[in-house]
Amino acid sequence: MFLRWVGEDQVPVTVDLFKQFILDCINADMSYGQVAHARSWLAFVEKQCSRAIKVTEDSSVRMMMRGYCNIQKELAFERTMPVTRGMLKQMGIFGNDSKIADMVVLGYAFLLRWSEAVSILQGLSAVGHVPGARSFMLYLNRSKTDVRGQGTSTRFAWAHFDQALKARVMQALERIDGTAPDSTKVNSFLWRFFGDRARFHGMRHGRASDLLWAGLSKKDLQELGRWATVKAMTLYAHRLSEDGFPLPEERK
Repeated sequence: MFLRWVGEDQVPVTVDLFKQFILDCINADMSYGQVAHARSWLAFVEKQCSRAIKVTEDSSVRMMMRGYCNIQKELAFERTMPVTRGMLKQMGIFGNDSKIADMVVLGYAFLLRWSEAVSILQGLSAVGHVPGARSFMLYLNRSKTDVRGQGTSTRFAWAHFDQALKARVMQALERIDGTAPDSTKVNSFLWRFFGDRARFHGMRHGRASDLLWAGLSKKDLQELGRWATVKAMTLYAHRLSEDGFPLPEERK
C-alpha cells in the first residue's frame, strides 16, 4: 500500500513523507490495521537495511499512529487523547484561520462546552490575557455548574499551553466579532479531520486527557474543567499508557 502511494518516484523515505502518508490514509478513511501493516513492513525494511535513523520509530510518527488507533476505536474520540493536541497540529487545524477553527482551538484550550464556546464568540463571556500573572482568565456568564447564576472565572496558567497553542489562542481571541458558527458546520469541519464520529465535545475530553497525562492533578483538572465533582471529571479524563491505550485501572 505504501509503495503504491509513493508511486514510481524514487524518493527517499523521510519522517515528513511517512507522516503525509498517514494523513492521506486518515483522510481516505483507511483502517488503522492497514496503516499499521504498512508501518510494520517499512520497519522490517529499515531493519534489513540497517538504517541508523528509522522513520518508523520517530516520536512524531508513533504519536500519530497512537492517535489514529484511538480515533478509530472510540466513539466521539472520548479516550483519544493524550494525542489530541498533536493530532490537531499535524492535521492542519492550527494552520487554518477560519472562524470554525478558532472555535475548535478555543474549545480545546479552555475545556469548553458548546454553549460556553458560543457565549465567548458572541461576546457574552470572555477570555482575558493577563501577562503579569502569566495566565489566561476565563470568564463565563453562565455555566452548567454555576448553580447561583452569578458566572464563573477560571485561571489557566501559561504552563498549560505550549508556544504554538498559546499563539493560536491569541489569534482566535483577536478575531472575536460577536458571531459564532452553528454546530453543524463545526462538526462537519471536525469530520474532515477525525471522521464522522467526531464532535465538538470531544475536544473537552481530549484536553482533559492531555492535561492529566502532562501531570496535572485530578483536583486541579476538576477546577479547570469546572466539574462539580472529581467523579464527574473522571468520565472525561483518561490516563493512557505510552502506547496510547487505557491503563488497567481505567478499563473498568
